[in-house]
Amino acid sequence: MQNGPDDSKAETLAELLEKARHLETKGHFIEAESLWQEAIRAGSPEAAYHMGLIKERKQQKAEAERYYRLAADRRSSDAMFALGLQNEDNNDLASAENWWTRASEADHGGAILKLAHLREKQGDGPGAVKLYKRAAEQFGDPEAMNNLAIIYRNNYHFSLALQWWRKAASTGHSEAMANLGALLAELGREEDALPWLEAAARNGQEAAKRNLIRLRGRSGTND
Repeated sequence: MQNGPDDSKAETLAELLEKARHLETKGHFIEAESLWQEAIRAGSPEAAYHMGLIKERKQQKAEAERYYRLAADRRSSDAMFALGLQNEDNNDLASAENWWTRASEADHGGAILKLAHLREKQGDGPGAVKLYKRAAEQFGDPEAMNNLAIIYRNNYHFSLALQWWRKAASTGHSEAMANLGALLAELGREEDALPWLEAAARNGQEAAKRNLIRLRGRSGTND
């Protein structure tokens, strides 16, 4: 079975992108950029997004935006997310929200998390919960799990808070460990709280260190 012209074009573009990535890892940036540009002319959204990253690293914000927009027009959710970040840096939250919404519709995990933060700041608790849950369940995002648990804790849904903090803590999220330990201690489950507080303290969580001192003071142990 012979490949059609579209298959050949796809293979050629894939080879271009691979060569560009390889040259970049070797430090041959000028040669790599030439190939990224060739891939852009061939219609690659990935190449356009990558050129945006290159321009952003060079502090060429306007050029970065131009390439991000080109990539977004080619349906790159990474570029949509990046445009949202640029607008956030410029305090244009309405535009940032628009780009993150578009990226979230393409299942971009970072955009979903950003929208959740935004909903929370706007006082839209149900909207924030929905988006945090989506980021947590669909992408396993520990920050989303931790923030979701905080909302549940603040609304006295302790069992749900414990559930999500356990999930986040199991990924190594140190703030979730500290929060989990604190709530367990508050609920009188001090033996369950200790391992989480100790793990969080080892990871530099100051609140966990303070809670450990209080817990050990009550139990009369100092080790």
